[in-house]
Amino acid sequence: MSRPTLTEEYSKTCHFQFYWRITIIPKILFSAAVNYACMVKSTVSNTNSTTD
Repeated sequence: MSRPTLTEEYSKTCHFQFYWRITIIPKILFSAAVNYACMVKSTVSNTNSTTD
């Protein structure tokens, strides 16, 4: 059993960070879109209830 070299560890960490970034960014965008949609929906329902 040979221990992984420093460069291997480094590349593993870089890959992990890269994959984490490309997965976290869509999650952030998605949650932001959901929050925005909820905000718009509540705003629309508020204006509808006031106009009644």
